[in-house]
Amino acid sequence: MPMQKFLWTVCVVWVLFLAGCLPSGKARTPRLSDDALIFSQAQQALDARDFHDAASLLQVFLREFPDSKRYTWGLQRMGEAMEGLLKNYYLQPLERGRDERAAREAFLASYGSYGCWKTDSSRVSYDGSHYRRLLADYPDSNIADEAAYRLVLLNTDPEGRPESIKRELQYFEEVLERYPTTSFRYEIFYDMAYRCHRLYELYSYSHQPGEADRQQAQLYREKAVYLYSLALKSPQHGLFAEKAWKNLQDLEDGRRLFP
Repeated sequence: MPMQKFLWTVCVVWVLFLAGCLPSGKARTPRLSDDALIFSQAQQALDARDFHDAASLLQVFLREFPDSKRYTWGLQRMGEAMEGLLKNYYLQPLERGRDERAAREAFLASYGSYGCWKTDSSRVSYDGSHYRRLLADYPDSNIADEAAYRLVLLNTDPEGRPESIKRELQYFEEVLERYPTTSFRYEIFYDMAYRCHRLYELYSYSHQPGEADRQQAQLYREKAVYLYSLALKSPQHGLFAEKAWKNLQDLEDGRRLFP
């Protein structure tokens, strides 16, 4: 099946290169450039959550059009495609009970050639290399804020211990400081609020020796309330805003979010 899909993708790319080349007796609207056509097709595949075809098309785009004005967007979208491949073809099979070794071997056999996977731990993960390259080579790109945000999300564990959660809060703050007008700021407010909520409950209810701390608990409760309130100011009330509202209500009513 992966080989059939690959051949289909090659055909799509070939058609895109030839599109609009035959003469017609009718006036034609100006056709898109080859890089724009391939990028558009890749974006459509991403929108349809067809990460296999999106990755194949973006690989061609990044290789053939390094000078395209859409190149930074191609790097960003390639990172998204890699995350999608990992979720659909490795993580979801694990959730359905597939043996990790079998899932790993199958995934790497199909997608190992992209060369962007961390395989030295108990789980395969995406190394974020496309986001890193975008930030290193194009730090002022109008898509750099999203790359920075996604890179932070790749390396976080909101269920971790206090010190690791505090580091994550710092990483989110750095993204906001560097990109204060980012369109992702409301999602970041929610991510930060969620982690402050976690810290509040850890400091309030922890059974770990020396971890319970009423003063710290109160501090992070206040931060969580404030950040949830900021997240709810988003003009677009997405799923994160619904979660922010529910979590804020649980916090104010004394219901625990974490077991």
